[in-house]
Amino acid sequence: MHQRISHCVLSPFILAIDGPAASGKGTIAKGVAKILGFKHFNTGLLYRWVALSAITSGVDFNIQSEIIKIAKACTGEIKECEELYSSHVSVLASKCAAIQEVRDALFEIQRSFSKNSVGIVVEGRDIGTVIFPEADLKIYVTAEPKVRAQRRLKELRGRGENLSLEDVERDIRKRDFADSKRNSAPLRQGPEYIEVDTTHMNKDAAINYVFNVYNAKRL
Repeated sequence: MHQRISHCVLSPFILAIDGPAASGKGTIAKGVAKILGFKHFNTGLLYRWVALSAITSGVDFNIQSEIIKIAKACTGEIKECEELYSSHVSVLASKCAAIQEVRDALFEIQRSFSKNSVGIVVEGRDIGTVIFPEADLKIYVTAEPKVRAQRRLKELRGRGENLSLEDVERDIRKRDFADSKRNSAPLRQGPEYIEVDTTHMNKDAAINYVFNVYNAKRL
């Protein structure tokens, strides 16, 4: 049983969780936030919202000015839906995230999440490097590509998408390459990160591991 820890601090404790697609960072972020009573924010939803809004509006993704315009209209109030998590939106969200002006438009929304909170758990691909470089604890979650592909395939099939494991793994490797090689806030693991490889971890083990790392940090 976990005991929720009370905090008597003026500024929120910021736990940044970064990592590639389907590494388990979302599961860990939600689980740890629930245990600690912290707010949880998945910044990837912002880019997915931009991509889905562009699709819905019939925007040409080759016209960056239109994508930027949509990003600037984002308020941060995002209603989750099945479409946000589709494989098509995932690919286009990565394309949107590579545009510096889009990242600039969403920067303050992400920073504002830390206001009026005792603690936050924020997940994404540039949380500890760009959004919250001052984060109190930085976790980098990873797993072998094939394992990540199996996890994503299960998720996508649960949403009615009929894809092969080979297709999903190929998309994940492409996403990894695009995210790590882009000029704007590339996905990278800095020396201050604590790496958590979830390849052979189940959900509870991964959450417990990061929870224990947090406890050790607070001592």
